[in-house]
Amino acid sequence: MNKPLYAMPTDFSLEPFVPMKFASGPHAQTILANKLRPTDGLTFKLDKIDTPDDDFLVIDYAYNAQQDQIPAEAPILLCLHGLEGHARGVYMLETYRQALPLGFRPVGLNYRTCGGIMNQTWQMYNAGATDDVALTINHLLEQFPDAKSINVIGFSLGGNMLIKYLGEGRDIPDKLKATAAVSPPFDMNLGIRQLLHGMGWFYGYRFLRTLKAKSQKKAHLIKDRVDLNAVLAAKNLFEFDDVGTSQLYGYKNAEDYYTRCGCHQFLDDVAVPTLLIRSLDDPFMDPSDIPYEKIERNQNLYAAITETGGHVGFMQAERRFWGETTAVRFLDHILRRP
Repeated sequence: MNKPLYAMPTDFSLEPFVPMKFASGPHAQTILANKLRPTDGLTFKLDKIDTPDDDFLVIDYAYNAQQDQIPAEAPILLCLHGLEGHARGVYMLETYRQALPLGFRPVGLNYRTCGGIMNQTWQMYNAGATDDVALTINHLLEQFPDAKSINVIGFSLGGNMLIKYLGEGRDIPDKLKATAAVSPPFDMNLGIRQLLHGMGWFYGYRFLRTLKAKSQKKAHLIKDRVDLNAVLAAKNLFEFDDVGTSQLYGYKNAEDYYTRCGCHQFLDDVAVPTLLIRSLDDPFMDPSDIPYEKIERNQNLYAAITETGGHVGFMQAERRFWGETTAVRFLDHILRRP
């Protein structure tokens, strides 16, 4: 049942996605959007969060270049990046840029090993690493006790982490009011197949190359937990997760890791208004993984499933980016409801 789906709040006006002319294909959307998003106009302040396992997380606060003061009561917007991304990736920058004029305090989380600062324990990150998400949310609420709310947007793997966090039975802070997931992989066992052949292999190889480099840097910390030679010899992402990620975090193998972390199983229990944005032509995903029945069954879930848009692409004319704009507009709409 692969079909577009526009299940939105009745009082929310969803702008149609019209792909940039001559760049409507999935690979053009995925690659060109990454190249054409602007990178200027923002400044950052870096902070560290101590973790219970004697490690740290790095977060980036984003500000307009002309003004670095945000009111204490401003709603917080936490952004979660995708696989091998970081808090200053181009789609994260575009999200901050859309959020600041609406009065948000944008913050980006760098997962462990991401953002150019290597953490100090064996921990890296994975699609189910929601403890770090919870820790960051609680830290931000402690740092800004006067904030009206905290809200989250997750991209790709970050979208998976977000949905898992929302639906796995944690105590969700009362101030968490609205979230959005852009290009999340609902079923990771299906999605990995897209990255093992054709252009999917090209995308997967780029991730694999940097994951291996990080593993080599952390060799002295992870060598007793994984077969490091097998990790560095992995030929694709599935093999890397099979001998690396899954073993590092106590899963039986890659299939067990994907099965237990895939976010589709947590959708029924999401109790916060959440927008799901996906494209049917996403080259990273199998469109058959979209759980239409779960989305339609949970009144807290809203969906914008488009025919085109690629993976975290959604690029329109004049360098406008529909995915980030729609996600931020949705959050703003939920917060402004009477």
